[in-house]
Amino acid sequence: MKLNEDLRWLLSGKAGTHAWLTRLAQIMELPPSDGKEPTLSTVTFIRSSSTPESIGETAGLADLELINHLRSDGWPSRELTFVVTWFHPKTPDIYCELLNSQNHYLEVMMMAQSLFLFYSAATEQGGIPLHSALAEKDGAGILLVGRGGIGKSTCCRRLPSYWTVMCDDETLIVRDRLNSYVAHPFPTWGDYLLKRSRGTWNVSKSVSLSAVFFLDRAGVDSVHPVGRGEAAVLLNQSATQVCARQMDRLDDEVRREWRKALFENASDLARSVPAFRLRVSPEGDFWREIETVL
Repeated sequence: MKLNEDLRWLLSGKAGTHAWLTRLAQIMELPPSDGKEPTLSTVTFIRSSSTPESIGETAGLADLELINHLRSDGWPSRELTFVVTWFHPKTPDIYCELLNSQNHYLEVMMMAQSLFLFYSAATEQGGIPLHSALAEKDGAGILLVGRGGIGKSTCCRRLPSYWTVMCDDETLIVRDRLNSYVAHPFPTWGDYLLKRSRGTWNVSKSVSLSAVFFLDRAGVDSVHPVGRGEAAVLLNQSATQVCARQMDRLDDEVRREWRKALFENASDLARSVPAFRLRVSPEGDFWREIETVL
């Protein structure tokens, strides 16, 4: 998995996680490793012995010996709702412990929550995950930011064919070595939970970020500049919505530090990329307002 020259991971799985990891790789269009590219770390997925009562069959053999070794060797852990992550200050490698269940809902939620690893690393480098659609025209990436149900997916379906829709719900912004912002599409996990989607997203593909549009419903299409302070607040709110599933069971200090980093990164992004309110009518050509801005 590659986000920029410095954010590269090798994803690996122990017994019992192969089917799950293969599906995750398919959804995120991750290529097999050739063993030649440098990586930030190896993320190894393992199964715990924990299976929620009456929810699905066990997915495979638990890695109890490895888990006990991590615990006895002093590896700190972070317990999220569906996964446990294991870090150690002496190695960049990470272990991600999954529930031992084949239940569809749990399998998808573990995929979504395992993104904590990558969002956290991107945040440390000035990036930020956003509850937004991502579209591209002539090499310019634009975000359509808004809460669930505001119309991000509908707007994506209405864009003309000369636009490229990269994702409609979740985007990860990262900084490259030139300190510019690039945007990566991430999966719409809700479609997998509710619609059994077969969609895939090329998360390693990126586009340069040119503008941010905060969606509003209206009777007439229009676009209005947003000040940097307001943009920072709205971006922070969007990032917090995405990260809620990861933050739920973090201890207070870790949660506080992550919230601080998200706000600082949102403020930096608001200073660097122009932001606008995009009012969208049910029938109008709202994309023309975007094209005027571009």
